[in-house]
Amino acid sequence: MALIQISDPDSSSSIKKQFSVGIDLGTSNSLIAESINKKVTFFKNGKSELIPSIVYESKKKLLVGDTKESQSVKSIKRLMGLSSKEASSLNINNLNLDLTDDLPYVIINDQKKSAAEISSVILSHLCDIAKKNKNFSVESAVITVPAYFNDVQRQATKLAAEIANIKVLRLISEPTAAAIAYGIDDTKEGNFVVYDFGGGTFDVSVLSIKKGVYKVLSTKGDTHLGGDDIDSLISKHLVKKFKKTENLSTEELLSISKDIKHQLYENDVAINDMYDISITLEDFNKIISSLIDRTIDIFDAAITDSSLLREDIQNIILVGGSSRLKIIKDKIKEKYTISILDHLNPDTVVASGAAIQAE
Repeated sequence: MALIQISDPDSSSSIKKQFSVGIDLGTSNSLIAESINKKVTFFKNGKSELIPSIVYESKKKLLVGDTKESQSVKSIKRLMGLSSKEASSLNINNLNLDLTDDLPYVIINDQKKSAAEISSVILSHLCDIAKKNKNFSVESAVITVPAYFNDVQRQATKLAAEIANIKVLRLISEPTAAAIAYGIDDTKEGNFVVYDFGGGTFDVSVLSIKKGVYKVLSTKGDTHLGGDDIDSLISKHLVKKFKKTENLSTEELLSISKDIKHQLYENDVAINDMYDISITLEDFNKIISSLIDRTIDIFDAAITDSSLLREDIQNIILVGGSSRLKIIKDKIKEKYTISILDHLNPDTVVASGAAIQAE
């Protein structure tokens, strides 16, 4: 938004506008948005507001976008603020790491880059998109981080913004941003559970909100559980059940699987005529049921850790693209008689809250 600095009538100093945004720096995708009078606008790259959190090298420059480059860097958020020792225990297959120093470095086309440096490339790209849309340079931002991020990980995020020449107005937790987007603000009090099922990670946070203060009572998650795992399960099923898919590459299988998943957000059957594929919602749910059960177990554990009773919880907020799956709502409703908030776009709700906070 444009903040106007009002000068004295006798002053000849010019009016200064400050362009402040909200940024959801995600594991799989990132978003950037602006709020004016709580009306949120997402800055798009082409037709989509979802910007892949993927960095690759081209002509000695680091660029951002979905790419077939073999040395592209994905899921860099998982390395933010970690030491080399901590990073060595992670199973991140797509990263070529140098763990000889205290900090882990990613090797990308013979360049050594820290997680903060890679993240700064993504942040700069987001700001470039905003500038093209708005004709203003981004000066400041509210940036979201997972609720489980510790001080070191938060400092790494601030460093990434500093490298990208962005003034950080505030870092807020992703579940807090989602609550803000749903209008749970200074005038509302209570306890809320945020179920956040993204492309690469899964998190549950229990929030207590009183007099405008947001407190995270508990958080649980799995940094290696997300929508990508659903796509992988469907891919294996396709190869077993549909003969025409036997010779497809892993990339092609995952693309078809993702499309099937998206079809079943709204429909009871998913079809791909090219490969004679037909999968019912019932069959789909059977394939992924064990994975969804894992998220419900984590959900239960987060509530237990919060020491809240079920009747103490006002709402469950669904966040992340994969939370659109019907089986998730069904399983939550089976166990909890708590009202679910899901009318906002789960892909963009965190960025919305960040933009509103920036305003």
